[in-house]
Amino acid sequence: MIQFKHPEVLWALALLLIPIIIHLFHLRRFKKTPFTNVALLKTIKITTRKSSQLKKWLILLTRLGMLSCLVLAFAQPFIPNSNEFNKPVELVVFLDNSFSMQAKGANGSLLNEAKQQLINYLPEEGIFTLFTNDRSYENVSRSTLQRDLIDLSYSNNQLTYSAALLKASQYFSKNGDTSKSFVIISDFQDNFSGSIANNEESVTRLIILRPQNTNNVALDSLYFKDDSENKVLVANLSNYGVPIDNMAISLYNNNELVTKVSTNVVDKAEVEFNINYLENFKGKLDILDNGLSFDNRLYFSINKKENINVLAINGSEDFYLRKIYTPDEFTYSGFELSTLPYNQISDQNLVVLNHLEVIPDVLINTLINFYTNGGSVLVIPSNNADLTSYNSFLQQIDQPLLTSLQTESKKMTDVSFEHPLIKEAFYSKVTNFQYPTFKSSFSRNSKQNAVYSLEDGTSLLVGSNRAYSFSADITSDNSDFLSSPFVVTALYNIAKLSLRSAELYYHIGPVNSIVLNEKLNSEDIITLNQGDYSTIPRQRAYGKYVEIITMEEPETDGHYILNFKGINLRNLSYNYPRIESRLVYTLPEESDRLQVWSNLEEAMSDIKSATEVKALWKWFAIFVLVLLLLEMLILKYFK
Repeated sequence: MIQFKHPEVLWALALLLIPIIIHLFHLRRFKKTPFTNVALLKTIKITTRKSSQLKKWLILLTRLGMLSCLVLAFAQPFIPNSNEFNKPVELVVFLDNSFSMQAKGANGSLLNEAKQQLINYLPEEGIFTLFTNDRSYENVSRSTLQRDLIDLSYSNNQLTYSAALLKASQYFSKNGDTSKSFVIISDFQDNFSGSIANNEESVTRLIILRPQNTNNVALDSLYFKDDSENKVLVANLSNYGVPIDNMAISLYNNNELVTKVSTNVVDKAEVEFNINYLENFKGKLDILDNGLSFDNRLYFSINKKENINVLAINGSEDFYLRKIYTPDEFTYSGFELSTLPYNQISDQNLVVLNHLEVIPDVLINTLINFYTNGGSVLVIPSNNADLTSYNSFLQQIDQPLLTSLQTESKKMTDVSFEHPLIKEAFYSKVTNFQYPTFKSSFSRNSKQNAVYSLEDGTSLLVGSNRAYSFSADITSDNSDFLSSPFVVTALYNIAKLSLRSAELYYHIGPVNSIVLNEKLNSEDIITLNQGDYSTIPRQRAYGKYVEIITMEEPETDGHYILNFKGINLRNLSYNYPRIESRLVYTLPEESDRLQVWSNLEEAMSDIKSATEVKALWKWFAIFVLVLLLLEMLILKYFK
């Protein structure tokens, strides 16, 4: 639809009446001349008069046309390219700098291609906002942003499309009289795309970058095969592409090469390394791969082994506890209630109440203080248990209460394989166990947090938040539980969870909980260091230990040290999550509000043209000249 920049000029079209009036009402006087024979002149007169009238109308039309085109040219008519014409432009750009953008394109990595396009095709004049997965640059110009773009590196964080859209909406103003454009530059990996929907607030233009090949090999994970003195380290590799023969894998300790092996990688592969158990082993596995580089290395640390302190307060024989809590991993001590050294309880990680008939008030108070300060407690009742004292203690550690003693025989028939205590103990949900039988057991007032349950649904073993309790006597006089594999699994893991040792490595991004068996005050500060880098992670001091929480920090993978006043408490290793290792992409569908472009140049041209108009005044100026020339030809050659 044609519109005018200066519509008030159109009033000048009223001037068209002037040539019309002149042509219609201009009267010419004819002079009579006597002539002898007028027969021939009459014919000439009629012919000439007709030609003269036609010439006058042609001249009138050309002059009206010239005047009309002249007026229209000054009114500056135009055709808008869109409904956004003549509006100020608000431009927000999201640049995906996640690790999948390390893939190689035609001119280097996809991220470098994207940065080059931004430097070349962002508007020279004007202000815009650009944000990435981990950085934001608000209200900047191309010249001020250029250096930051050159220095921009990869991020382990990857926003989803919906998250990027939500963040972009925060940068747009609430002004409805502006043209809002959101540009996304990404490879649109599956992890990023999610559900790509239209945004009614702005027009979203997607710049899709794709690598030349999607082959990639990743060092996925690492674990110890056994706990023997000579450690067997197992590395898992995943291949997302064509099979690879003789891929080399190097093992380093403190940047010194320990060994190098090779393996064929078709889909999955496992590589074993035999290493001696070394304290402060700062290890790194490394492969060479032409795909992504962030998953070609994996850092890990082996720290000094800490024995777990276990104390049992015995009302019956503790031979089974001594067999489970062996000196290579545990420091075990057992006492009868009458000889119990109360002052040693605070130094323990786990206290076991082994078939006591009664729990004295002084012991309850001591154990509650121990539990509050981060200790773990396991309660194994006797058939002759005093339920009043037991329930007084169980209630304070948030455990189900024991009710009446049931003397009918019951089997243990249910195992909660998803319970954190035994989740990693079984490779599959085995159902053909030889389940133990109990001659008698106590009823419970709750079934929550059950690990093992009896055939009538009563929970045999429950556990949560460092507190665990049985509902039956587990001695050989009452059951065959001690000869089943369930006793070792439960009691061993209860002790292991009482002192969480450092993992081989942690991932950057998820919540990581690191427990230090150190007695520090809440005012003491532990730092996470690597060379000149130092940060203070979230930390909370309990009576027996300190819990360190890390998430987004540190930002880069590698070896780090937890330090307290110059003392190195523990080595930690961090790696990037492997979620982006698989190069699979989503192709979004276009719509009126969601457009796909192959490069930024075309997208910016479209944004510019959407706010521009097709000016028509030049055409009307040309028509004026054409009509003027036509009038001159009519006057000269039309007879």
